Amino acid sequence: MKLLIGFLALVVLNVVVADDQLYDPANNYEQASLPNFLPYVGKALPGRCYLAARSNKRIASVLMVSFEEEGFEVAPFDGENRREDYFDNLSYEQDLKEFPAIKKMFIDVNETANGAVFYKTQGMAEYRGEIRESSKYMIMRVYMNDKLYKFCNYLKRD
Repeated sequence: MKLLIGFLALVVLNVVVADDQLYDPANNYEQASLPNFLPYVGKALPGRCYLAARSNKRIASVLMVSFEEEGFEVAPFDGENRREDYFDNLSYEQDLKEFPAIKKMFIDVNETANGAVFYKTQGMAEYRGEIRESSKYMIMRVYMNDKLYKFCNYLKRD
């Protein structure tokens, strides 16, 4: 009986800690600021994306950061049919080797007062990505035809 009570207390404590981390005001989009991409050039930031329309499914994703003559470029890439933690332990070079199409996906990033923005047109869809930086994440919102399509959290790591 004591073991069961101890287990239940541990489960409740883990849920509370997870909720605290999830709702930490320092790590939400509204409180995040203009991103500093420089420390992440040549890095692959693993993350999770969530569709805005009625879905709790986590999509494995990676944000690749590069610097060219014109400035910073990013390549957000989703592993639609991969486990959500698929990119967690892969390096920039491993991602490019496994998914060579990423090399052609880099998009120029424009800095604004509120964050970084990129634009992409694909067929009839016009995409706008907005990236901000929190203490723990690069946070991205993606709009398709001016409607929130998905949001992503990319873990900042060295």
